[in-house]
Amino acid sequence: MYKRQVQVSILSDYVEEPEQEITLRSGITSASISPDGKQVAFVIRGEVFVTSADYTTTKRITNTPAAESDVTFGDNRTIVYASERNGKSDLYVATIKRSEDPDFPHSTLIDEKLLIPGDKSEKTCPQFAPNGKDLAYLKDRSRLVIYNTETKRERQITDGRYQVERCLLYTSDAADDSLRVD
Repeated sequence: MYKRQVQVSILSDYVEEPEQEITLRSGITSASISPDGKQVAFVIRGEVFVTSADYTTTKRITNTPAAESDVTFGDNRTIVYASERNGKSDLYVATIKRSEDPDFPHSTLIDEKLLIPGDKSEKTCPQFAPNGKDLAYLKDRSRLVIYNTETKRERQITDGRYQVERCLLYTSDAADDSLRVD
């Protein structure tokens, strides 16, 4: 009988960020339902999460020391939210990176970036129009702006003479899409 050493390598399926179970029962500050009604994005304790309407799967989207707020769905694979990073509020967009991932709660890779890089203004209260392309937001707390996410162009709706303290809400009917301040 021969005795011989054999080198054995054991591979692990350990993910860099292991799943954690956390229980949060209160403190949701904003929420948005996806256009297909199958996902709900919400902000709780300053972080963005997306949960499935059909299953108990919830995915944490942000994990930053900054406070996130005002989450809104564009399409079923895109959300925008405000975050107070770098000393001011700015808008960030998170998208599902892999086409084979069906939704946020079941996605493996999420791409997050500044929505409008290079713009130094303060941006808050994002709200997608029902078309999923036009995004209304408050710029420097006094100007209502509509940003088209396809053309990357913005148009100013108000003249900025008055400070706005409340967020926006799109309402939709068969005739047109309207925007009101709530």
